[in-house]
Amino acid sequence: MKNKIDIYTHHYFPFHMIVLGLAFLLMSVIISMMYPVVAIVLFMLGILLVSTHYRLSVDTENKKYREYLWITGFKKGEKLPYKQIIDIHIKHITQSIEYGFVSRVRGRKKVYSAAIEIDGNQSLFVGEHRSEKKLLSKVNKIAEAVQTEVYKSYE
Repeated sequence: MKNKIDIYTHHYFPFHMIVLGLAFLLMSVIISMMYPVVAIVLFMLGILLVSTHYRLSVDTENKKYREYLWITGFKKGEKLPYKQIIDIHIKHITQSIEYGFVSRVRGRKKVYSAAIEIDGNQSLFVGEHRSEKKLLSKVNKIAEAVQTEVYKSYE
């Protein structure tokens, strides 16, 4: 039995910025022989854009949790105590999204969102996915580690 879990929850930067980070990484490799200083700067920016994300850490032995920002190996966020983990609940939500710069295209997508409920009135975001199966796979591992039940609130 694990007494501590540390999970990725979601990206810090939007998708188009992550793609830009990948382009910076590729450009840094291509121009590394001609412009090494520029290549190093582009490489560092690319790593920052691609790897920065939010995480959740729960220590069941010491009854502490930490929601933090992971920036190329550095953690920004404080550890907070909790009394008990009640359950993990999954809900079905509809998100509105917009695309385009000149002509705006609006759309909606349905996603499944999971959260750990602690102390009866607080929720810790675990993640979301368009596929219920993939989210359940992640959530069941977490539920096993923190010894709680998973409830679906969309049936």
